[in-house]
Amino acid sequence: MTGNEPPQQQEMGESDLLAAELRRAVLALALDGLPLPQACGTKIALGEVSIHTADRLACILGAPPGPELLDETPDWPESNAVFERLDAALRAANVGVFVGMWLHSYCRRCEGDPAIELGDIKVDIAHRFLKVLQNAAHP
Repeated sequence: MTGNEPPQQQEMGESDLLAAELRRAVLALALDGLPLPQACGTKIALGEVSIHTADRLACILGAPPGPELLDETPDWPESNAVFERLDAALRAANVGVFVGMWLHSYCRRCEGDPAIELGDIKVDIAHRFLKVLQNAAHP
């Protein structure tokens, strides 16, 4: 890029670079259940994470460990507790207010495991999230 591109095109290039940096941070932290962040226009798509990965991410972000080991397929109270811990950890890291999160419980009909969906984030929030992940990887 030359720097003479329209602002949206500059941001889209920045989104691609930032998504790549976030992917490296996710891989460095061995967050296997976290989809690799992808640039989506001027935002970064985070995707859906398992309850176990969300629990690990919450701990990486500074949340205290949960009270007990999670079942292989966590039930509603366990899943909701992890959701609340992750939400609090993201907020404490000054990232969470800007990340939409939705809890999907176990589905008997499709046998889908419970998961937490993380919404798309804007570039400035992605920078904060990246910094937190990098600091966690290299304390």
